[in-house]
Amino acid sequence: MSITTPLLQDINMIGILLLLVVNAFYLMHLRKVKRERALTIRESLLVVVAQAGYLLWAGSHLLEMIST
Repeated sequence: MSITTPLLQDINMIGILLLLVVNAFYLMHLRKVKRERALTIRESLLVVVAQAGYLLWAGSHLLEMIST
């Protein structure tokens, strides 16, 4: 194991955290847009993909925690 492995893991976790936060803000924006007008097909697809991403991340994180 090299010394850079923990650093890379920290950078990876920061990246994941940033993606989750930005994704949450984008979902809030799309919910606001949905109240004002109907979402386009692309926007609706983005909502589904973002929510599926959250579920997949949470599931994989849970499995990772259980396995250790």
